[in-house]
Amino acid sequence: MDTATPIGRSPARQAWENTGTSLIPGVPTPARFNALVTEAHGLLSQAAPHVHEHTTAHRDGSFASPGHCAFVPPGPALQTLATTARS
Repeated sequence: MDTATPIGRSPARQAWENTGTSLIPGVPTPARFNALVTEAHGLLSQAAPHVHEHTTAHRDGSFASPGHCAFVPPGPALQTLATTARS
């Protein structure tokens, strides 16, 4: 039985076997993700509340509670992410 490591193993597979992690294409890098989180926390004070005070009845008899949310203007990190093809 040959137990040698197969030749031609992909770098992603090798990283998975060595560390249990692998980079997924299209997912923001940790640095970019942290920049987005930091930016969002800094913009929370600018959040504009948006409230639906009405209750909606659905055909199945259930009800939707009033909705409360807030919109935050996008910062430079989010705008860059939205306009770039790769993270």
